[in-house]
Amino acid sequence: MTYDIPHANPFKYQTSSYVYRKALIRKHQLHTTFLEYLAKSRHRGNKTILEEAAPKGWTVEIRFADELDEALVDELGELRVGLEANEALEERDRQ
Repeated sequence: MTYDIPHANPFKYQTSSYVYRKALIRKHQLHTTFLEYLAKSRHRGNKTILEEAAPKGWTVEIRFADELDEALVDELGELRVGLEANEALEERDRQ
């Protein structure tokens, strides 16, 4: 994926810039820590502004690229819909 179109319209697209393995691992660790913190806050009955501060994320564990296609069909329907919407926006902007 090139980032030319999203960078030209930064308020229209939400993309991940974590394209390297090490950065993906750090992003996953940050997401997990964030979810654990929110779970503890909810359990204690505390409402925090952080619940609305971060975009929704998904944890996907795959070993091969074709497993991603299966996961998008079976388990990650909401993510698939979002990805398709982003692709439609990119196609519309190219025309």
